[in-house]
Amino acid sequence: MKKIWISSVVGAAGLLMLSACATTSNDEMAANAPDEGVTEDGTQYTCRMIRVTGTRLSERVCTSNEQWEDQARRTQDGVDHIGAHDRGAVRPAEYGGPGG
Repeated sequence: MKKIWISSVVGAAGLLMLSACATTSNDEMAANAPDEGVTEDGTQYTCRMIRVTGTRLSERVCTSNEQWEDQARRTQDGVDHIGAHDRGAVRPAEYGGPGG
């Protein structure tokens, strides 16, 4: 009797684990959608997997190619701006700097 009960519990646990691995139809559609395409109004788009900050998760983001290019330009402008303003004045020796 004990063996039947244990095998029933193990079998039920196995079914539960398999059902937890099942994907929804929305997940399958997102995974199978094209990475590039053209919308009905003729706009070309590209989908990319973007890692969410602070997690190991990635999120699929689809947007027009013009918006991707604009984002890349703004990012580069920000990097250039930080690099140009990263040069501080040298501190005098009395404040721990090399000046003398």
